[in-house]
Order: sequence, then C-alpha cells, then structure tokens
Amino acid sequence: MCQPGCARQCQRCPAEDTLLIKSQRFDGLQKRVTEYFTKLQLIEQTLTYKIIKAVLVQDFIDCWQAVRAVALGR
Repeated sequence: MCQPGCARQCQRCPAEDTLLIKSQRFDGLQKRVTEYFTKLQLIEQTLTYKIIKAVLVQDFIDCWQAVRAVALGR
C-alpha cells in the first residue's frame, strides 16, 4: 500500500500486490484509423480556448442577469 508522502512510486501497482494470472497475445487485432481534424477542432481542444470560452460565457451570463434585474426593477 502507498505510504503518506509517497509520490512517484504510488502511481504504479506495488509488485507485492500484483499477481499475473496469464499472458496471452492476440494477433491480427489491429485497425488502421485515419481521421482528419479541422483547425477549429484542434483549437477547441486547447486549454486556452476552454478557459476563454468559460470566461466569456460567464461574463455573458452575469451581464444578462444584471440587465434582467434592472428590467424587473430589482
């Protein structure tokens, strides 16, 4: 088991807690997959894009709630 303060070694299963039951190879189970991504799809996966999107969406929601509150007289 992992001890407190253990960092890198705890990311793997300790040898004493691991039991190999059987090793078996399966040949011929390959599949070639070709997929093309657009620039937009690649950009959408970046952390920067996700952060900017979250900030802008939250800003829009805050602005909309403020406008709505003014319109309702709150």
